[in-house]
Amino acid sequence: MPRLSLCLALALAACADRAPSSPPLDPPRDAASPDAGPPGAAPGGAADAQPIAPGSRPETARDTISVEGVDEPIDLRLVTIEDTPLPFSTYLPADWSDDLLGSGEGTGARFAMGEPGSEGVVTVFVPSEPNRAGIEELARVVAESNGTVQPLTGAAPWVRAGHRFRSDALVGRVRVGEHAGIPFYILETHPHELGDGFGPRAAVVLDRLRWSDDGTAL
Repeated sequence: MPRLSLCLALALAACADRAPSSPPLDPPRDAASPDAGPPGAAPGGAADAQPIAPGSRPETARDTISVEGVDEPIDLRLVTIEDTPLPFSTYLPADWSDDLLGSGEGTGARFAMGEPGSEGVVTVFVPSEPNRAGIEELARVVAESNGTVQPLTGAAPWVRAGHRFRSDALVGRVRVGEHAGIPFYILETHPHELGDGFGPRAAVVLDRLRWSDDGTAL
């Protein structure tokens, strides 16, 4: 996978042209549990997140998601991210791209749906110096660089801090966690028009993420 440079403001440069005063954030569609995942997400998640022995996962898999109430089967491919302080593997929809991220700010991986310039993106990133300003502060900075910010509520147990954000072109969220004493953040962003298709697919990627050291999930 090609190595890309990363800066916080570049997480989604397309949002740089947002209006100075963005409209208020839309109420979360998953209002009963705002951090539980988008509507239509595959069943999985914490209830089914059993440890998996590292190196034991098949190269391909299939899943079913619900998009606007319609079940849709998807083909998945295994991706293993090794060149990072927190190696992991997960499954991506077969037509998604994956890139390794690396810079002085840290390392991680970027998973994308759609065409360049109008992509939905899931980024798993490990900052190189998380204690410089604090990982929670870093999450806020990442969110504010992408739009109008609103704190997450009802977050999943692994989330130490999180924010939703919205601009004229994009919506998303950033969540901070820690594994094996190492902080990381997960950034999800997508254009408004990709919302219905992107959310359930992004949920599959994160539900199937397993850390390489012990096979556990988020």
